[in-house]
Amino acid sequence: MQYKAIIFDFFGVISSEVAPFWFGKYFSKDQIAELKEKYVYPADIGEITGEELFSNLAKIVSKNREAVEKEWLELVHINQDLIEIIRSLKSKYTIALCSNAPSQFLRAIIESNSFSSLFDIIVISSEIKATKPSSIIFEYVLNKLKLASSEVIFIDDNPNYVSGANLIGINALLYTANTDLTEAFKKIGIL
Repeated sequence: MQYKAIIFDFFGVISSEVAPFWFGKYFSKDQIAELKEKYVYPADIGEITGEELFSNLAKIVSKNREAVEKEWLELVHINQDLIEIIRSLKSKYTIALCSNAPSQFLRAIIESNSFSSLFDIIVISSEIKATKPSSIIFEYVLNKLKLASSEVIFIDDNPNYVSGANLIGINALLYTANTDLTEAFKKIGIL
């Protein structure tokens, strides 16, 4: 199979996870599930803005919105080794980003790290009102790429999102570490 594009998730792959660590600092597991359902999912699907998300969370932890957003941004740690791998792949493949996130928050991270040129296509769930693992977001990415599902690879750290991509015929790889990804790429002829 001749792959033409590689689609990467952002949080948990290109960057560290953020929300789980922030929530873990303040809340119990039961509270986290409830708060994510109440605030994070609506932000990821574009029902509320990133600013509204941070404002709502700030009230709960008795801080201001800017302080909470700053705490989230401080939890962002870019996987620089993977960025170098992506740069090396860019000459041969179209590179896409597909992430569940509040648009303003993720776009600010992309901008501050000068990643705009790294991706040929950026699809953020809140901008299209669909989240992974829904087939809607994967089909949207494929349409933007103008490629068939068999012509792309998708990389994500969430097994449910990998399964969602597989359901529509995308070869999806579960991200665990750069070395594992490099090995998987070698096996399928990407590297």
